[in-house]
Amino acid sequence: LSSIPMSFAPGLQHACQACGSCCSSTDVGPIASAQAERINSHDWTHIIPDLNTSQDVFRTAQFGDRSIVLTAMRNDQCIFLSDDKLCLVHRHLGVDSKPTQCRQFPYIFSLVNDRIDVSLSMECRAYWKAKEAATPPSEQQEALRELLELGAPVHRVSTPAGWDTRLMCSELDYIQWEEQMIQ
Repeated sequence: LSSIPMSFAPGLQHACQACGSCCSSTDVGPIASAQAERINSHDWTHIIPDLNTSQDVFRTAQFGDRSIVLTAMRNDQCIFLSDDKLCLVHRHLGVDSKPTQCRQFPYIFSLVNDRIDVSLSMECRAYWKAKEAATPPSEQQEALRELLELGAPVHRVSTPAGWDTRLMCSELDYIQWEEQMIQ
C-alpha cells in the first residue's frame, strides 16, 4: 500500500477542530493489543477521576466470534476525552500513542483499482469548520501513508459502483458525482 498512488477529490480537506464529537456517542476501537498495552503502561489513576486501576480505561466486547478491545466510556464519551475536549492519550503519551482509528478519523481509505482514494467520513460534526481551517490532504500524504503502514483499514471497491439493481454508474461518474456533493 505504501507505493500505490493516492487520489484526493478536489476540495477535500480537514483539520481537527478538537470539538470531541468523534469521541462521543460512539465506540472507539477496536484497539490493537500493542496499542492498548502501551496506553495501559501509563498510570491513568491520577489523571482520570474515579478510576480504580489503569486497566479500567479499556473494555472488551464481542464482535461476531471474536473479542475486541474498545476504550471505556463515561457519560457516553471516550474515557480519554478531557473536559477541554482534547485527548488525554495525545496529551500525556503523544500523538504516536493514540490508537490508529483515532489518528485516522475522519479519513477513509478505499483501494480502487490501482490507487487509494482518500475521502472523509461525514460523521465529523465540525466538518465545515474543519474544511475551512485545513490544507488539502495531498499535502498530508506522508502522515496518511504512515497510517496505512500502521494498519489503518482500507476498503476495497470494485467497479462499477451500484446502489441497487436499477442504479449503476461507472467509477468515473461516481467520482464526479462525489466531487459535486463535496463542493
